[in-house]
Amino acid sequence: WWTMNIRGDKFSIPANMSPDFKIDALGPTANGNTPPRLRFSENGPEAIGPGGASVGPLSATVGRPLRLEIWVADDGVRRERPAGFPTPPGFDPDAEPVLVTLNFVKHQAPVGGEVSFSEEEIEFFVSEDNTSKSFAATFDTPGNYKLRILSYDATGINGNDQCCWSNAYVDVVVTP
Repeated sequence: WWTMNIRGDKFSIPANMSPDFKIDALGPTANGNTPPRLRFSENGPEAIGPGGASVGPLSATVGRPLRLEIWVADDGVRRERPAGFPTPPGFDPDAEPVLVTLNFVKHQAPVGGEVSFSEEEIEFFVSEDNTSKSFAATFDTPGNYKLRILSYDATGINGNDQCCWSNAYVDVVVTP
């Protein structure tokens, strides 16, 4: 047991090696799920898990979009909707499921530097496993930038779970 005493209150949680409590950011989880795999070229190295991988530095010019292509693959393990679970508004059980979602973030930039992305989010559907899509980033200030791409599958929504999400980073040197 791990025990903490705070202001006279005692809190205890069990600590053991049961597989039910296994936390491994690279998977597989208890249901066999692993994080999405990202690549910046068809046969390039993979970014997997929170630590991800970096590419670059790439070169860009202020005000001109830098187009990037990203390949996504995932094991397709999905969280099943429990029996009796309410159906969210607009849910279409016949729609093709989303395999992986990508979000784009300015991770580091020079002071005052901003990045605009052609897409805020890209979804890859089940039929698009191991395929690529492109996006663009446009920079408003010269300097060194790091872009972060957060990818999550159907069970790692927004990185809230220990599995199943991955990061990829792009280093960019922007000139006037």
